[in-house]
Amino acid sequence: MEEKRPNEKIVKLCSTIDLVEYTILTDALAKSGIQCLETPHVDSAYDDLYVPSKGYADVYVFESELEEAGKILLQIKTSDEEKA
Repeated sequence: MEEKRPNEKIVKLCSTIDLVEYTILTDALAKSGIQCLETPHVDSAYDDLYVPSKGYADVYVFESELEEAGKILLQIKTSDEEKA
């Protein structure tokens, strides 16, 4: 994350289900200029042996950008539901 905001709180935006959702979300955030920090729950030693119960990764953003990031997340979720 950026060093320009050392005192700003970082908050959890969501947990992604899989690599596809993770990639779509982080790309959309980056295109909007929102920096994010991800903490993956996967361990490459166990690839394809089991699906983590926590999801693929947690995505965090700066607190000041949480509202905008939430709107982007909602757009992605809505778009996925319309395709189904």
